[in-house]
Amino acid sequence: MMGKYVIKLGKRLTDLMEKNYDAEKEFKKAANKVKLAKLKSYFINKAQERHDFGDQLKSELQGIDHKNNPTEVDKYRSFPIWIDIKSWFFEDDEAMLKKAINGDIMSIEEYNDVLKNNALPYAIKELLKIQKHTIEYSVMNIRELQDL
Repeated sequence: MMGKYVIKLGKRLTDLMEKNYDAEKEFKKAANKVKLAKLKSYFINKAQERHDFGDQLKSELQGIDHKNNPTEVDKYRSFPIWIDIKSWFFEDDEAMLKKAINGDIMSIEEYNDVLKNNALPYAIKELLKIQKHTIEYSVMNIRELQDL
């Protein structure tokens, strides 16, 4: 892999990696704010999942020999933070869960956008599919927590 393609791919993967690390931080914050034990456990697990996703993407970036610093956050990057810090004091567990679900849905859209690239290396494409599927599965199965 050479040239402009590696740079473009590297930027896309770096962006996705950083968004996963951002989501990890937000899930940790949510875990500290919720009251229900099951919901706290859910957010803790989601934080670890997103941390792992970020680490996996970081490894792929090293594998394609991406020259940009993979931990450097682009100033223009926009990640929709799904938990508004000011609203933590006024929202209940259900509202924070809904925001988490919406954040996951936005993440799925991000993954779909990256996966549209037909020239992705096989290993990277498979990793992204697995990560996306994990997020989709989580969204589908979260309904039981909404019923608590």
